[in-house]
Parts: sequence; structure tokens; C-alpha cells
Amino acid sequence: MNNEDIFFKRGSYRQEIIKNENDKKYFNKVTNNNNNNNNNNNNNNNNNNNNNNNNNNNNNNNNNNNNNNNNNNNNNNNNNNNNKNNNNNNNNENEERIKRFKEDNKIKTNEMRKIHMNDLNEYYQKYKEEIELNLKVNKKKLSVAMVFGYDGTGYYGLGYQVDIKYPSIENLIEKVLFRCGHILPSNVGELKRLKWSHSSRTDKGVHSLATVISCFLVVDDHTFKNDINQTFIDRINNYLPPSIRLFTACKVSRSFQARKKGIERSYNYMVPSEYLNNITTNQMNQILQIFIGINSYHNFTSKRKTYLSNNNSNSNNKNNNENEKDEENDNEEEEEEEEFENNNSNNNTEIENNNYRLNEKLLFRNNSTNIRNIKSFYVENETIEIQGKSWYKFVIIGESFILYQIRRMMGFFLSIVKGYSTVEALELSLKSPFSICVPTAPPFPLYLFNVQFDPNSNVDQLFSNPKPIESLQSNFLQSQLIPRFNEIENQTNQFKEFFNYLENDHNFNLDDIDQLRILNQQYQIEKEERKKQNQILLKEKQETIEIQKQNLSIEKENRKIKKKEIYSLNNNNNNE
Repeated sequence: MNNEDIFFKRGSYRQEIIKNENDKKYFNKVTNNNNNNNNNNNNNNNNNNNNNNNNNNNNNNNNNNNNNNNNNNNNNNNNNNNNKNNNNNNNNENEERIKRFKEDNKIKTNEMRKIHMNDLNEYYQKYKEEIELNLKVNKKKLSVAMVFGYDGTGYYGLGYQVDIKYPSIENLIEKVLFRCGHILPSNVGELKRLKWSHSSRTDKGVHSLATVISCFLVVDDHTFKNDINQTFIDRINNYLPPSIRLFTACKVSRSFQARKKGIERSYNYMVPSEYLNNITTNQMNQILQIFIGINSYHNFTSKRKTYLSNNNSNSNNKNNNENEKDEENDNEEEEEEEEFENNNSNNNTEIENNNYRLNEKLLFRNNSTNIRNIKSFYVENETIEIQGKSWYKFVIIGESFILYQIRRMMGFFLSIVKGYSTVEALELSLKSPFSICVPTAPPFPLYLFNVQFDPNSNVDQLFSNPKPIESLQSNFLQSQLIPRFNEIENQTNQFKEFFNYLENDHNFNLDDIDQLRILNQQYQIEKEERKKQNQILLKEKQETIEIQKQNLSIEKENRKIKKKEIYSLNNNNNNE
């Protein structure tokens, strides 16, 4: 690499920093499929072994009636040993397979990283003179928060992508900030160096009116001198396409992070009224009320550590609290990234009665990552007319959301309205430990409407632009997003295809709903018993801690008394 290269000041080429999300998802899929295949093969082998053992037992019973009990005991012991050996072999094979995949994945990620950095280098070479000229002026490093709106059509979501085959909103924003001289060449391509953070991470094809991005940028001495700088905003918008707009920007404290400081997100979802002509808004709102409150949305996302591995359930139970704390700290709102796991599938477990619903009840893990608090969910009474077509607007407000959650909430609601599912099924999907297949509604009419921040974060100036941000957002909604809804629906008929899919192909996995009712009642009773037991254990622990504190206090006091006695005795001896 020569001195003209974007990497000149980087030092060593640090490929290991990049963790590609698509590879993680593929890793999940491959390992789960391999585990399923191995389990199926092992089950077949075990069945064959059992059949052979049964035949041998029958022969032995016929030939050696006096030794029946001894033979049966020996066979049972052998079967147990064989099962243990098979389990150990399976674990070793899976570990080797995972190790090999990680090595292949690292090579693949490094290749994508090289292609990505070469793409950025070409961009740098194209605008080098402009970038270098801007960098001569921009010397001051500031923590900045920016409010963006965008039409997500044609982009693979907001989140930054290393694989250039999947362009994202953040990739484009980074290039524009780089071109304007607000990101140093030594930092481009590595957003972690900028402390980059977004308030919400939308999925492919989803839009936004209020995405806040915070990061460290280099600016000149005049930028943000009076909090809001319209010149900075106009210059960024000059290089962005009309489908992406920077509404406002301001300097913030160095500790501000948009994701962590966001305490509430509001999304809107639009549905053509022609598909909801058999139900009133009051009836719709009665169904939507079921979602309000704190529930486990394990059925409304790509499952992450929902069920414990049967072989490792004891150790997993011990580490449950620690794992959940880690997930909460690393939890990112989306509408989100998936993390590697190899214990999601029910096929990874085997219980003697071979009943997978019982497996789910026994091995369900109330994973904090799936727990979400929905504060409000309703449909507005008045429809919105878009080019002669009326649409209902649904408003969803919550603290945060996970991958596919809102679209699956809408998908389940629409399936109930059209008679493809029931309210009871919805309640089971939210309140029970069982896996239910929830349909995913189309992405294009979903958009982030608003984000509220912790009052102590002092970002009020973000929404006090001399040009009121509400009018900018409203103009973008009317000019860019609303026409897009009609355009996409007319061109692709996504809602029509969605309802055809519900009618002809979708299976909610609820053929055994009668059994689920009984098992769920048992689960709820056991859950209450565990809750009471945990409260008793917590009380006992607190009492033990209190006793220990008292004992320590008594020991400390005794040491003081003893020390005084020794001191007094020494004084008496000296006087004598």
C-alpha cells in the first residue's frame, strides 16, 4: 500500500474487528441443520440398536428363562452406556464442525472486509481533493447527534453492512460524512472508532422519520457554536439522495449514545382499508389491547436461546441470570441483529415420551431478550386517503422492539381479523412457553415515527430547530413515504399475496391446541410455585446476609474491646 492509500495511517490491517451479521445468521442455520440431521441419525441408530437388543432379549428369554432378569438388567445398562457414548460423540462432532465453520467464516469475513475497504478506498480516491480540503478546515472533534428520515425501499435496512452486495442507509451516510470531511480517513469503515450509535435499527424495506444517530465527528470552529448549524445540515443533504434527509443536528455530551438513551419508540403501520371492511375500529382495538403490557415475544422474532439444551440444562440454569444480564446490556432495538446459538431447535432435545410440546414446557427459558413492554397499540378511527385509496394507520408504542416483532404483531392481528386464527391462539403465543408459527406482515408500510430520550440526556435542542422538525418530518412523510405506500402496493400486491398465503399455505402449528391448553395451565401453576419458591429463597438469602452483617459487627466490636484491654494491660505493666 502506498502513501496515497486510505489505509496509510491505519497501521496493521485489523480484520478481526468486523463481525458480519449475515455470517452469524448463516452460522445459526448451518449448525442447527447439522444438529438436526445428527439427532435424526442418532435417533435412527438408537432405534435400530433398541430393536436389535429387543430381538436378542426375546431370544434369550426363550432360551434362558432362568436368566431373564439378569439379561434385561445387562441390556439396560448397555443401552445407557451406548446412549452416553453417542451423546459424547455427537458433542465432539458438533464442536469440531463449529470450529471448522468458524475458521471458514473468518476467511470469508476477511475477504468481504477487504472488498468493503477497497470500495471505500475507491470512493476516497474519487473525492480525495475535496476530502483533503475539508479536513484542513475541520480540526475540532465533537460528539454530535443527527435526526434522519429515510425511505427504506431498495436498502437492506439501516444497520451498517460490511458486505457491499447489501447496501444500507448507514453505509451511505458514512460516505457522505466522509466526503464532507467529518470523518478521518483513518476511521472510515470502522464506526466503532466514532462511538457510532443509532436510536433504532429498522429492517429491510422499513422507513423512518426520526432515527437519531450519535457519533464523534470532526468539524470547523464555527460549526455547532450555537447548538444548531443549518450550514452543516444543508451541506450533508446536498450529497444525500432525496430519499434520505437530515432534519436537524446538534452537539451533545460526550457520553450520549442514541441507543442507550432512547427510552420509548413509536412506529406507525399502514393497512389498506379494503382488507379491513368487515370489522369496526372498536373491535380492532379490542384485539390490539391483548398486546399491551410485558410479554415474551419469542414467537414474534427469530428465536434466540428460547429453549435450553436438554444435555446442558443444569449448567444453563445455573448461568441463566448471568446470561440474561449480558443480553440486556447488549440488547439492540430493531425492527436486529442475531447472535450465534446452537440450542434453539426443539429437535436438539430428547425426552423419553418423545413429546416435543412437553419438551418445550420443560425447557422453555424466559429469555430477557425476548421480553418487551408494549405501552400502547391502537388503530386510528379516521382513514387516510392516498391517491384515491384509503388506509388505516396503526400506532405501536413500546420501550424497544426486536427483529420482525412489529410486522409479526400485525401479521397475527390481520390473521385474526380475516378468520385464519383466534384470540386464544394469540394469548397462547404471548403467555405460554410453546412455539407457534406467526405470519410476518409486509415491511413497506412500516415506519419509525418518533423516539423519546431520557430527560437527563439533555437533547431537547435536537427538536428545537429554528425550522420546526415536525414540519420537516411531515413534509417528508407526505412527499416521500405516503406516495411510496400506494406505489409499492399497486406494483407488488404484497397485501393480497400475504392474505393468499394465510389462506392457502400458512400453518400456525396449533393442531394440538387442546393439549396446549392443559400444558399451559400446568405451566402457569408451576410458574407461580417457582415464583413463590424464589421469593422464599430470596428472603432466606437476605436474612442470612443480615445475620452475617450482625456477626461481623459483633466480631468487630469484640476486637475493639480486646484491643483496648491489651492496650490498658500494657500501660499498667509500663507504670509498674
